[in-house]
Amino acid sequence: MHVYYNIDDAGFSTNNISYVYIEESDDFQVLYLSIPEYPGQRVLTDIRIDPPDNSIFEIESIVISPGGYWSRAKIINDISQNFNLAKLPYIWANYDTGLKSEKPETLVTIGREITVDGSAELHFNGDVDKSSGNYLYLIVNSDSGSDQNMNISYNENNRSTIDLTILPGKNEYLIRISAQYAWMSENISSISFEASAPMVIESASILKGD
Repeated sequence: MHVYYNIDDAGFSTNNISYVYIEESDDFQVLYLSIPEYPGQRVLTDIRIDPPDNSIFEIESIVISPGGYWSRAKIINDISQNFNLAKLPYIWANYDTGLKSEKPETLVTIGREITVDGSAELHFNGDVDKSSGNYLYLIVNSDSGSDQNMNISYNENNRSTIDLTILPGKNEYLIRISAQYAWMSENISSISFEASAPMVIESASILKGD
């Protein structure tokens, strides 16, 4: 689901947008989405919620509350988010025209030429700019002749995970990892990858959100 922000009543645009993943369910879900910080005395005047095409949502309530990442961490301390994104990261990296035309800034490259034969863990400096969220950008080469699964988790508690489909050959994948509040509220300094077949992560980077 896309959430657009109208800043200083200038109208909605793809320059002010966030993404949140919602699992299909008949029950209400509690979702947390951080509003990007803007420099100066700029004012958030409107929010627009765009659900996916041909989907039906019922929103019970929306609450906007102030607070930094650490105050949010107390709220979400016991929340586990496990996303099965399937082929969405491949689609976002290769077919999202906005992201393709203006690739987000690379904040840190956390690994190159990493062989995942079962599992692999990458460590990095956890001091990452999260003010506008983050993407995890992967270039993965799989020699398997069929689709495979990759599971991503971070830090030692592994409360929140992401599953995605890895296609045969060398491909790009883009994940809005900041859609998980464990990422936004904790000091993350490692990311773990588990794969259903041997593959090589040619590059893994954390990008600035938009």
